[in-house]
Amino acid sequence: MKALKSVGLLAVISLFSLTARAQGGGYDFINVGVGVSGWGIPIYAGVDFTVADRVTVGGMLSAQRKVERFGSLLGVTNNRWIHTIIGLSANGNYHFFEPGDQFDVYAGANLGYYFWNVRSTEAGVGSYSGSGSGGFGLGLQLGGRYRLDNGITLHGEVGGGTVFSAARVGVSFPF
Repeated sequence: MKALKSVGLLAVISLFSLTARAQGGGYDFINVGVGVSGWGIPIYAGVDFTVADRVTVGGMLSAQRKVERFGSLLGVTNNRWIHTIIGLSANGNYHFFEPGDQFDVYAGANLGYYFWNVRSTEAGVGSYSGSGSGGFGLGLQLGGRYRLDNGITLHGEVGGGTVFSAARVGVSFPF
């Protein structure tokens, strides 16, 4: 059942993105970077497509890992919980500046879903592993891009909501 939900979400994001791409425009970017969160340092890749004047839709895939250490013997921590988290999201943004401007400020909303895996390494006792997925969550984001003179575009974004809440920085590549 979880696999069907995953495939369904991916299909919706892909269809949404393909429909958007057919309309084309000036805010089309591939984004890559790193973020901050309470569950490790996520790395991400995403894409934005222009669908209307100053409006984009897109999708993002993120991955992060967090290791928690617990238990000790003679002051040495020997047990770990290893969390691996994959996030999928779709977003929509309104852009406040014209396409091609050196600055681009935008605000919007996102719909996301997380999948996770937990593994425990307990020295001499055995191990535990499990996995799961979160429900759909909604969030808001505020971001901006700055195009350097050499053509490289930097971006930053902050957001919050029921599933995604973090800050991200990275590089955007127009296409």
